[in-house]
Amino acid sequence: MALSAFDRLLIAPLLTSIARGLAVSIGAVSLVATVHFISYGLVQVGHGWLSDRIGRVRSLRLALLGVTLGNTIAAAAPSLGVLIGARAVVGAASGGLVPGALVLLADENAGASRARKQAALIAALGGGTTLTAVVGLAGNTNGWRAIFALTATVSLLLIPLLGPNRPPPEQRPRHRALRTLRRPEVRFVSLIAVPEGAAVFGFVVFFAPALQSLGSSLAVAALGTGTVGLGMVVGGIVVRRLTGRVADAHLLLAGASLLTAGYLLAADMALAPILAAAALAGIGQAALHSTLQRWATEAAPDARGLSTALFATGAFGGAGLAALTGALLPEHFLALFIAGAASACAAGMIALRYRVGGDRPSSAQEAAHPSIDATAAGNHGSRSAATSPHIRCRSIDCPRPR
Repeated sequence: MALSAFDRLLIAPLLTSIARGLAVSIGAVSLVATVHFISYGLVQVGHGWLSDRIGRVRSLRLALLGVTLGNTIAAAAPSLGVLIGARAVVGAASGGLVPGALVLLADENAGASRARKQAALIAALGGGTTLTAVVGLAGNTNGWRAIFALTATVSLLLIPLLGPNRPPPEQRPRHRALRTLRRPEVRFVSLIAVPEGAAVFGFVVFFAPALQSLGSSLAVAALGTGTVGLGMVVGGIVVRRLTGRVADAHLLLAGASLLTAGYLLAADMALAPILAAAALAGIGQAALHSTLQRWATEAAPDARGLSTALFATGAFGGAGLAALTGALLPEHFLALFIAGAASACAAGMIALRYRVGGDRPSSAQEAAHPSIDATAAGNHGSRSAATSPHIRCRSIDCPRPR
């Protein structure tokens, strides 16, 4: 998870260095991030299908191999075109890392245990984000090519460290799995993922270049990215403690509100407001994204890889749209931050709609397929999803078991 966050956000602190090294504009280099995000999102369904067919760990190994190959090419890229192509390969491969890890965790945990561990994964993502800032600063000093080479090396070393392959808990006929994906729960998480992805993954990358546009040093710009990561770490810890005590809808709305407030604060275009906005964005991401991630893994238990992949497709499709907006509006940071606030607000409004009149995604689905999560719960000494009170409750605000 940390490697995925590190690699995904790597371009932001390296924008200036890459532009200088390849003699192109920052706006042109932004296309590297755009293509990476779009390729990341487009392959999600393929990764989900592969995970459901060949097993979780085996699909993760293939993803790491692709990340290694793409970053090796990026490290030696002689032109912007080659760099864009290489990072497209990386995006297509790394698209399987986070969903694969989430599905593996969901297969082996249920109920509150699953929620707490997924909140911990958000903290790990925050650690990777913070590391991006530190290493990105080193890349501006010692060369961006070395950073891509380092990422390729780490990816390669992780492959043999993965445990034995673990197939999905239950294989179901393919046509039944595809029919499951048409459920309203899956459509909900896929829809809300688009504006949510733009807010939590897309527009946050512009904090660092915005700081540089104000005349800040590279170290201060890197601090902007690192502050997002630290906010995610803090937010992940808080969300983990609140799990089971606070309704999911309240976490969603709190996260969307923090993100909206953060982007509006950053629109002031001053050093302190942007750093404060980065912290709010990190905390808001932990509350909003971890809850939606869990809903995605629970929305279709008999096709968990695919349902999680559809959520990721929406999220990183939204991030790709945000990056494209940045390429079309280079250095228009006020407009970009307002767009970020609008994206977060849209995600909150969709959550509010389901809070008032909708069902909690996964309630009906997990009750219809209790055997899958009951197995995971039994293996970890917790109650099965089929007997949990929050599964029987039809409201999105139903209390979670303590």
